[in-house]
Amino acid sequence: MRNAATDIFANGPGARFGEYAVPAYLGPIKLEEAKTNRYLSPSSPRISPVEGLFRGFPKTFISAGGAEIILDDSMVAAERLKADGVDVTVDIVPDAVHDFMVFTWHEPERTEALRRVCNWLDD
Repeated sequence: MRNAATDIFANGPGARFGEYAVPAYLGPIKLEEAKTNRYLSPSSPRISPVEGLFRGFPKTFISAGGAEIILDDSMVAAERLKADGVDVTVDIVPDAVHDFMVFTWHEPERTEALRRVCNWLDD
């Protein structure tokens, strides 16, 4: 998986965040079920059909860091949204980590991205 080695929230055996985050997110739902659930995993390759998955969604802004593990998932979601006629703005920040907009030390990328989000909201 691209960016698995660079994502600040490592996932997998021995990764504290992954050991907590996945069960906290899934609750009583089993992992295998989540992989086919279009609401929990809209970028999953196991979802079928994908056509119409996002039909009727409002305009959407997707922001992702170029160094985060869910970058590919973000791009798949954007492609599926666009295929269903949704107005999508994709903002990929090179070398940014997961949730970079919450980290005050991730400047100037953080402030620049927040400005782009604000401009998008004002449109």
